[in-house]
Amino acid sequence: MNPIWQNKGHIKSLKEWLGPEFELVPYYSILVFFESATFKTGMNFKDAVVIYVRNLIKTIEQYQTTATSKETAEKISGKLNKLLIGNKNKKKEIVKQHVQNINNAKGKQKANIDNSKCPKCGGKLQVKNGKFGKFVGCSNYPKCRYTRKEFINPGSIKIQKSSST
Repeated sequence: MNPIWQNKGHIKSLKEWLGPEFELVPYYSILVFFESATFKTGMNFKDAVVIYVRNLIKTIEQYQTTATSKETAEKISGKLNKLLIGNKNKKKEIVKQHVQNINNAKGKQKANIDNSKCPKCGGKLQVKNGKFGKFVGCSNYPKCRYTRKEFINPGSIKIQKSSST
């Protein structure tokens, strides 16, 4: 998965878990990679700060703010400490269940695609003609923008002429 999307999901979950009491607390998406990681040239990260480990302290210092009081920070820390799992076997079981849930979700997506259903919204998948040729897209366009280049069950998908991608 895309680490920026994963982090976005983590921040969303954290906001939901902390609740409305902490809705004014600022959240920053910072992804840290080891020096051995290489990024594609010209990548523009708009939704997150992507850095190497060597820049971590400098980056954190840039985001230090007085918007959060010491009392609020302690409340958040106390709430987060409740999430810590000391039992290694319990921790392993939770990780195993998490991976299984991800795999189940992927299986459901594949089953939807195999049944000509959009994995994002459940709409019908259709073969469409775009300016770059045929592709599979969701019938709920423009609300849903799911597309796929390769054909899946082409016999069960009806062609719809479309100039939009």
